Amino acid sequence: EFRRVLFRSALTSHALLNVLMPRACLSLNEWQYVASVPTLKPLGYDLEYYRAGSHVMFSGHNPYVTGHFFTPPFSALVFYPLTHLSKNAAYCVQVLLLCTCNIASLALLAWLMQRITRTVIYGQISVIPLVFITVVTLQFFGYPFEFSLERGNYDAFALLSIVLGLWFASQKGKNIWLSILFFSMAAHLKIYPGVLLLIPLWQHRWRALAPLALVNSVLLFAFGFRRATEFLVGLRLYATQPSLWSCNHSAVNYSNQFFEKYMQGSLPHPFVHQTVMTVLLGAPLAIWLHGSIRLMKGGFNEQAMLLWAALSTPVMCIIPSTSYDYKLIICALPATVCLTQFAINFVSNGGWIAFFATVVTLAAMVLIARSVLYPPIFGVGNKYPVLILLEVCAYLAIWM
Repeated sequence: EFRRVLFRSALTSHALLNVLMPRACLSLNEWQYVASVPTLKPLGYDLEYYRAGSHVMFSGHNPYVTGHFFTPPFSALVFYPLTHLSKNAAYCVQVLLLCTCNIASLALLAWLMQRITRTVIYGQISVIPLVFITVVTLQFFGYPFEFSLERGNYDAFALLSIVLGLWFASQKGKNIWLSILFFSMAAHLKIYPGVLLLIPLWQHRWRALAPLALVNSVLLFAFGFRRATEFLVGLRLYATQPSLWSCNHSAVNYSNQFFEKYMQGSLPHPFVHQTVMTVLLGAPLAIWLHGSIRLMKGGFNEQAMLLWAALSTPVMCIIPSTSYDYKLIICALPATVCLTQFAINFVSNGGWIAFFATVVTLAAMVLIARSVLYPPIFGVGNKYPVLILLEVCAYLAIWM
């Protein structure tokens, strides 16, 4: 009963912090329906660039020259069917696809966690429905997913591809091609899941090298060598010239926002700035590296794979210089893994560490679901500190 109270408290906190309290506009002394995402016209602003880029790619020209299409060539293939629809029809189809991919990802992940935890502790699987309902609520009624719907962006496609990769990697048949295919598709949709290509290498060693090289070569050169080269050149420029604004939750942008707020816009000494950036990037990488070594020394198994994916997800959000807030929907993966791990540990063994870790993970998800347009709780609205908190939770789950 106590665990139900805990998860219901998280949902109540979400409703208060992210839905009701922001509407009490104290400056105007009135109740308002506040803006929850930074809107742009037209609706589905990003989707229009993806459709236009896909059309240009299939016409045999360079879509990267416009400076608005940054995604791998394979993504043009994914969006090509939408180029044959009207703008409004394409947006409606995209919204339907995003919702479907989200619920499919979370359902598959919950199913996978239930199957793995059944072999660990019988009788405690009732934790999974609580975790599933909580994560689904925070996902579908949170700011990142709403932002992705408003823009028509497609991190939900990458999330589903990641979860399918994890699913096939956990099957008894150990089908090497299917897991590599879905991990590679995720990487060629959104780039940042490329780190998960280490999973087939971890699982199959040298036998994964040829399939990885073949599948990724086909996806990268889907439109020829020239388009692939243009993409890599554009990616380098995109990485070195990040978009520094409130909806970018990377370490680079957090440093920028922090100095703007607390130094009244004046830039610090270059050495100080470089030192801060080294710490902001080095800390999550150090946690990730140590957790990875600890897991991989123990050998590959399904539980270790899921824990490593949970540990890697915050790093995918923090390290790229531009990480827009709609990417935060992928945090449903570490949330599901960590909450399941901590809740089962707490129910089975008791102890304050498991209880505290469950509370912290729930709090991190509530804060991720909070819009950056609302008054920040911790001074800076950037999600970097919360992502570090989520990474620490995944690291603790590895130790437990």
